[in-house]
Amino acid sequence: LLQVARMPPEIKEIVARQSLTGATSFSYQVYPNPSLLFPEAEPLAEGELFFTRVVRDIEVGFTTRLEPEPAIPLTGFYQVWLVCAAPGLWERSYLLQEETQFSTQTGQALEISGTYSLGLTERLAFIKGVEDEIGVNPRDGYQLLLRPEIHLTNDLPADATRDFKPQFGFSVKTYELKPLGEPKQEHKQNLLTEVSRPTHVSLFGSLVSVNTARYIFGAIFALCGSGLLAIFVQHLKRVASERKAFEGSYINHRYRSRIIRIHSIDGMPADRPLISMSSFAELLRIADEREKPIVLIQSKDNLFIRYTYYVLDEDNLYIYSTSEPLARSALAGGVT
Repeated sequence: LLQVARMPPEIKEIVARQSLTGATSFSYQVYPNPSLLFPEAEPLAEGELFFTRVVRDIEVGFTTRLEPEPAIPLTGFYQVWLVCAAPGLWERSYLLQEETQFSTQTGQALEISGTYSLGLTERLAFIKGVEDEIGVNPRDGYQLLLRPEIHLTNDLPADATRDFKPQFGFSVKTYELKPLGEPKQEHKQNLLTEVSRPTHVSLFGSLVSVNTARYIFGAIFALCGSGLLAIFVQHLKRVASERKAFEGSYINHRYRSRIIRIHSIDGMPADRPLISMSSFAELLRIADEREKPIVLIQSKDNLFIRYTYYVLDEDNLYIYSTSEPLARSALAGGVT
């Protein structure tokens, strides 16, 4: 019982409601102009540095894969943007892919891919025009970024991320181009929630919750307590009954120093009113108030012994009587 009382009624656990794992892979090809360095103008292998003046264009491709757990169908749309920006100064976006809807079946991962030209010649011309207008050439150069934007519209938990915006591109300076960003990017979200489950204990060979076990033990103790209380009440009634039945023996033992035993009432004034008291305690109070002795006359027949107690004052005769069976003794330690 103490173990059940100490156990928490519930155990709280953190569980995953929904997870969404995504990965985007970017790749690119650099197309040079015919030049002393690249007379054949073949596409250049991916590298860390390219020279702006000999590059004609750049193509960037991406593949994004989203997979939910537990499996649910995914619906939504995506767009592809080209962002041309001077970080901290200005930004211009170009829509490369119009809004395109998608939907998947349950258990089927979402996969989106595409390849797009950055239009390097046009972007460099735009950058040069802005520089001429505002007279500012940023120290760290410019950025050309391919940014797919994927938006989920199906039923997801309220705190779920619905938008995914991976991006990859190039840092652009007057003389050099450098890849900007990680070619492989991962997107993962775990939606966690705190749930409570009842704590169980073994009771009579079965598993029941702690609350149920407490109710059962409470009911058992209530029944046992009621039974014990009933037994105790019966015991008190029996003791009171026995004490009442042998009241005279108890009084004689308890107040023996206050009681004077006589054989008869001969000589007591017959003209005094006789007042019967409801209890010996009342008679004792009269004796104390009048400072009179208590007189006992004891009589018996074949079955009962009778005790009659008197207090006599100048005006009245006070009396209290009780009887008890002859065949039984009084309370333990009393007079038989």
